Amino acid sequence: MLVLAHNNGITLGLLGNEILGKGADCWLVQCRIEGDSGRRFNPLQAELNPRLRYLEDEDDYYWLASTSVVVWNAEVFDELFTDISDDTTGPTLWCNRETGKVFSPYDGGFDLFPTTMVEAAELKSRYGQWLSPEQSGL
Repeated sequence: MLVLAHNNGITLGLLGNEILGKGADCWLVQCRIEGDSGRRFNPLQAELNPRLRYLEDEDDYYWLASTSVVVWNAEVFDELFTDISDDTTGPTLWCNRETGKVFSPYDGGFDLFPTTMVEAAELKSRYGQWLSPEQSGL
């Protein structure tokens, strides 16, 4: 996993294209807290699935996930990037259906999950200036 500290539409699109591949078949996964009506989240692009319900060890509430199959094209998701940056959506990620690579932006940056250490090293080399100043890079 690489955690990088930039978050804007251009950067998100660039890294999304790099990790997922433009035009790749992906799952779009979005999560919400079960029964949370107090926070104003923008609408999901897929229906919540009660079978995709989980309790995180640190939380005292359940998360529900929605999934939809999409073709990755950064320009199509500009509005969703804005929602993510504004923290008006729950956790959101894209997963390449063929490679398993994951792109997970959030309001303060994004995580990349390449599938090999070689690819992780290449990404770190190209985008190292975006890594956190912490010694771990996280």
